[in-house]
Amino acid sequence: MTSAIPESVKDDLLWINEHGKSHPVWWIETVLGMRLYQKQRDLVDAILHNDRIACKGGHGTGKGWCMSAIACWWVLCIGGYFIAIRSPYQMLLDSWWADTQKLIEGSMFPGFPLNDRWLIGRKNGVICINTDKPTNVPGLHEKNIMIMADEAPGIPDEIFNVLEGAQANRRKGGLNAKLIMLGQPIPNGGYFQKAFSDSSFTCLTFSCYDSPNVTGEMDMPGLVSKDWIQERLEKWGPNDPQFKVRVQGEFPEAGAEDRICPDAILRIAQLGEPHIPEVCPEDLRQMTAQGADIAGAGGNMNISVIIRAGKIINVAEKYGAVECPEVAEWLQRRHEEYNCAITGVDVTGLGWGVAGELKARGIAVIGVNFAASPNNKVRYADMRTELYATCIDDMRYGSLKMPEGVTPREVFDDFAAHTYKITGSGIQLLPKDQIKKKLHGRSPDYSDATVIARKAHRSIRVRDPRTFAKEQLKVAIEKYRGRLAYAGRF
Repeated sequence: MTSAIPESVKDDLLWINEHGKSHPVWWIETVLGMRLYQKQRDLVDAILHNDRIACKGGHGTGKGWCMSAIACWWVLCIGGYFIAIRSPYQMLLDSWWADTQKLIEGSMFPGFPLNDRWLIGRKNGVICINTDKPTNVPGLHEKNIMIMADEAPGIPDEIFNVLEGAQANRRKGGLNAKLIMLGQPIPNGGYFQKAFSDSSFTCLTFSCYDSPNVTGEMDMPGLVSKDWIQERLEKWGPNDPQFKVRVQGEFPEAGAEDRICPDAILRIAQLGEPHIPEVCPEDLRQMTAQGADIAGAGGNMNISVIIRAGKIINVAEKYGAVECPEVAEWLQRRHEEYNCAITGVDVTGLGWGVAGELKARGIAVIGVNFAASPNNKVRYADMRTELYATCIDDMRYGSLKMPEGVTPREVFDDFAAHTYKITGSGIQLLPKDQIKKKLHGRSPDYSDATVIARKAHRSIRVRDPRTFAKEQLKVAIEKYRGRLAYAGRF
């Protein structure tokens, strides 16, 4: 329960709050007893002098806790409403508002914080707003209103359109209207991301490397530490989009900022010869693998990609809507023509039947299920994303080459069209329906087949020669003498 303010100190508090109007850092550190590190002081100063703020940052950098202090300053020194929004709404109540309640309850402030608000009189207070629908945002007309959008990348653009329209009208009327957006730099192309290329916004970045626990400025329990950064560096690596977003507080690099395969990597993949590790046995260096994406019922193409020694050497297509035996026969011919060690097949949908038909014909097959769980559940949300990301890593480090004269333009277009988002489960490619829109209705079959071929080719390279020889012998016996022969029952 909040303590009552003794009469003897009311006059002093009035002076303190009046002085605090133009000195918010002083007020926060004096009245709330909070120590602010340099980046937090920069945020407070930016809010004092600007109406539109966009602040991106990494994990555990203290942006939200700083805004709790600013909410108290705004209500008690400036006077007016501090509106807090976030989607989903319950996360706002459970995180930011819960911390703000503790701050208010630990101070000698008037009023009592309730489940979703703290009101002082009729026109002052903090209110948490449910933004599930734009109509839930009230049309408040008080003199001073600050709106804080926490985790702004997750808030729909239509909410910001409503808020900004109201705030712009208030500014025209000479009223005090501020919008503060906070969040991790998730590249979804929304209102928050666009603010960082909009000159009307004052933009700040909170990197985990700015944490006072890292710089040595001061010791602040609860903020990110050097050990946490090092753990993420070892787990993700410096080029991983999650490291850039959650540690560096930056939008990931790409030709388009949410693309998983930047133009620079596609250019690298077209030049030079592939790098094959020295530990790879000589007889495996020239091994060949085929990857096949099987057409569905929507008129897509069956695509076959051949990779030899880390380089695409041939790409072919066959019109879809054909029977499994016919597709299997086509893939078998290509498998034998290029002396492939193994063929990879997308086994989701009709591909399952094609893979079974190939196995019946004695072809070594590896099934690839894009919908399966990833091997690395820390970095990737699903198998499709993991296969694409690791394939692109091979391009980046020179172990997969796609010569321009051999590789169709569609392969490069497909990779360039893939975009991703950062989720609680890791990186996740956006659904195929959204990729198709960028490709004018065409499915990204060429890049799918390339990813599958790379998976099949890498499955050869990771086996030791003895295991590979046994598997080849098994395929040969099954092919020429039947499966019972290999089982020892001639």
